[in-house]
Parts: sequence; structure tokens; C-alpha cells
Amino acid sequence: MRLGESWDPWQDVHRLRDEVMRVFERGLPFGFPAEGEFPLINIRRDPERVTIEALAPGVVRGSLDVTAAGGRLTIRGERRAEADVPDERYHRRERETGHFVRTIKLDDRIATDQIMATYHDGILQIELPYAAEAKPRKIPVGT
Repeated sequence: MRLGESWDPWQDVHRLRDEVMRVFERGLPFGFPAEGEFPLINIRRDPERVTIEALAPGVVRGSLDVTAAGGRLTIRGERRAEADVPDERYHRRERETGHFVRTIKLDDRIATDQIMATYHDGILQIELPYAAEAKPRKIPVGT
């Protein structure tokens, strides 16, 4: 602030709002998912592939659908409620049920025709290998 100028507290508020909006446009910090997002995922990379682990307990394998198209990987499925327990018998019910969809942006270098998915013990594991031309290769240096 310069000499003779008056202080406008709203200017600081607007600057703070703009900074918060920039953070959310880039995605939540530290890789936290948006509230209510399901399934929660872990993503690992190595020189050969990207591996996605989707934590999906209670999901029936037959309801899972994994699709790669348009630079995105989409996971669809359904978590069903226990059929033998009527709603009025629950004291507390925190585990959500119903259909879900989760979309993840893919790296352009993924060989989408070689993606493999397995589901075991409530974890959906998706292996996304890099295309051959995208893998690192050692270049010999001649004399």
C-alpha cells in the first residue's frame, strides 16, 4: 500500500478466494479424492506400466465394467445392500450402496489394447502397460 492510499480489506479477501479457486482447479492437494468419490484408488508407475488399485469392497465382480476410451479410464459397478436385512432393522448405515462411476485421465502413452483388470478380495487391479514406443530405451553411443 502506498502513502495516502486507503486499505481495502475486500481486496485481500478476493485475492484469497482466487488462490483457493486455483488450488481446486488443479485438483485437491496431496491427492485427496473429492468427497464421496468411490472407489478410492491408488496409482503406481514404473518404467513398464501404470497400475491402478481401486478399493471396492462389497462390489459384485459381475457388476464391474472397466472401459478405456477417449484418453480416459472409466470404472463402473454396483455395491448392493444386504438383501436379508430390512432397512428398518439398521441402527446405523454408513456404507453407501448403489451404482458408481469413477473416471481417471489416462497418459497418452498407454497401450489401451493391452489393459488387464483383475478383482480379488475387494480390490480391482488394473494394469495399463505403456506402448512399446513410449517405453524408455537405451541408446548406444558410438565412437
